[in-house]
Amino acid sequence: MSVVRGFMLMLLLCLPGLSGAESASWPNELLALEQQDRLTVRAMAAYGLLPDRYRALAMELRGQGLDLLAADRRRLEGWIDDGKLSAEHLAALAALLELMTPPLVAADGIRGEDIPPQPASPTTSGAWYAVVRTVDLNLPNQEAPIEASRLLRDHQGRWHVLFKQVNDGRAAMARLDTQTLQPETGPVSLIHEGRPLGYVHNGVFTPEGELIISRMATGSESPLLRLFPGTERPAEPITLTGEINQVGGAFDLDLDRQGNIHVVEAASDFAGLKGVKKFSPDGRFLAFFSGPNGREEHQYGRIRDLRISADGIIHVGDTHRVKRLSAEGKLLNILASPPDEMAWRGGPIAVDGNGVVFLADTAHGRILRFSPQGDLLGVIGRRGSDTGEFMFLRDLQVDEAGRLYVLDDMRDAGHKSRLRLQVLVPSDKAPEPMLSERLHLATWEQEGARDIAVGPDGSLWVLARWEEKTEDGTIGVVRILRLNQDGELATHFGQWGTAPEALNVPESLAVGPDGTFYVLDTGEPGPVVKVFDPQGGFLRGWGTIGTYEQREEPGVLRSPRKIRVAPDGTLLITDPMKSGVLRFDAQGHFLHQAGRERERYSSEIKGFPQYPEDAFAVADGRIFMPDKNNGLIQVFDADGGFLRLIRREGGYLGGLSIPKGLVVDSRGRILVTEGHHVQVFNGDGSLGVRLGAPGGRDGHFDESVRIEIAPDDGFYVLDTFLIGGRLPRIQHFRALP
Repeated sequence: MSVVRGFMLMLLLCLPGLSGAESASWPNELLALEQQDRLTVRAMAAYGLLPDRYRALAMELRGQGLDLLAADRRRLEGWIDDGKLSAEHLAALAALLELMTPPLVAADGIRGEDIPPQPASPTTSGAWYAVVRTVDLNLPNQEAPIEASRLLRDHQGRWHVLFKQVNDGRAAMARLDTQTLQPETGPVSLIHEGRPLGYVHNGVFTPEGELIISRMATGSESPLLRLFPGTERPAEPITLTGEINQVGGAFDLDLDRQGNIHVVEAASDFAGLKGVKKFSPDGRFLAFFSGPNGREEHQYGRIRDLRISADGIIHVGDTHRVKRLSAEGKLLNILASPPDEMAWRGGPIAVDGNGVVFLADTAHGRILRFSPQGDLLGVIGRRGSDTGEFMFLRDLQVDEAGRLYVLDDMRDAGHKSRLRLQVLVPSDKAPEPMLSERLHLATWEQEGARDIAVGPDGSLWVLARWEEKTEDGTIGVVRILRLNQDGELATHFGQWGTAPEALNVPESLAVGPDGTFYVLDTGEPGPVVKVFDPQGGFLRGWGTIGTYEQREEPGVLRSPRKIRVAPDGTLLITDPMKSGVLRFDAQGHFLHQAGRERERYSSEIKGFPQYPEDAFAVADGRIFMPDKNNGLIQVFDADGGFLRLIRREGGYLGGLSIPKGLVVDSRGRILVTEGHHVQVFNGDGSLGVRLGAPGGRDGHFDESVRIEIAPDDGFYVLDTFLIGGRLPRIQHFRALP
């Protein structure tokens, strides 16, 4: 502790009313934030643990350029150590540090009196996971098509990789060396009736060393086969008998302690039921834990993943959730992503010895970790190719020591498969925050937000529209709002209607250098572009939506999506159905178009964007346009002439897929929104950094659709955040380093 901070804490004891006595008890969510070093003053306020006097302090410090609400403990400590504030402010910050300290831990190490002590174990010793080993699996002839399926472990502790197909579509398996974790040989084909097996889904070893695999069944074939690795004994189909003896595509399977086989299949049976079918080791039907197709609690949707834990609990991956069933098939509870996280999109399941559930979120390149009660304990990794990141998660397993083994398919720029195995262990050290988390300044929710714009003075404007139900029916509400630096509404204007001065279906907003507002209104009838003065007074309107027959006429708009003001004061309107951006002067006179629709059956890309949704002009007149359907950026000169393409620079991970929004900062770096990320390209087109990860936490994105740059190179990202019915949100970031 520094001398200054120590003095402040001594001063704290002498100042009445500034102690942290208000923190009598904390909710678990706040404790989790504190343990993850993510606790901020704003979080304290959100849970009602911030005394009102600190709000006044926040306003005072705002005038000195300090954002108190966004501060965490480290930032507070830094301000105190700096010693530049007044003694009164420093004492208040010292008191706030005490307030942000959790309630005292009882002598036995348990917080509070209602939480029972937990047994010590490797899987509960740390709040996070760290990679201790990374192995690129060396497989012969990796130029040929290869698709890994699962990571299997036999009862002697040896690891195996099961391949759905290798080279010509054959299923195969490779055993890994115990020490190096490298394949002892190349993948060995799985043989049945003298022929290599085709597509397989999963496998599980029995205590006797047999391998039971699940596969797609055709005709009268059994979807379950019993193999005998390391022997000459031929594979044996498991004949299903009893009341239910039909299983189509057996997507996943697992064994309970009695050796009974549990199977899930994606399709419903003839009665429209889905679920888990249970068979004895010899294939005799025992039970069907089922429900109708659907997403209600008693129903089953897309079920493809299954895992039975050591205590007999059955875990079924069902659409965006996991159902926990007792051994008798009774629903115990449901694990689902919380509202502020991206929904789990399905993938393999692993369960450790304490019932902690690991879910491979294949769509988002991460692993979710849940308690048996359904609490999200943490998120492991994110999409990427670095250590601790994942691309295409194939499987994960937990051993008795709590180590997490993750099989990952690392596709390169040519879509060639490169398998990687990462071993993770529990850790008490929090992972380094992402760059976007470090750049994050604030997050604001705003009902109906459709677009954002930054004024010449750096102020943030939001275009919002929504519907409200009244006694007279449903009416539309439209607003153009200005938010202050705390995200609070400072002023607004706008009215809904079809009159020229009203807004009907506003889609985009731009602010000129003189404070004039330009609103892109796609509703009928009325002008497409409506112009307002800085106080919201209507000035003029111009433009109409053309018909299909008018699609080739110069200056005719078809489906305008985004309006921006170029540095020279002209207006850029991006129109996906016109395959480009149209430039107008401030009075609405058409000047020229950058990009155009390509000829039918043509495969030409250069100068022919496919469904662009944004365009940004820099000071020298160049126009940068995200080409959504081609997955690249097109660059044009000031007159609309094609210059070059920026695409897939930096390999597969740096490539663009469906870019939507784009801005360029003062140093020429190109920021592009794409799904859960903002990718930053250098002026030469090479990938600089990648910001964000899926989810609702600060610095993460659900579906980032609009981006705006401020005069200080800070930027704002509008996130639709459709998961969980949450409001759209706007995140504010400081300039890139």
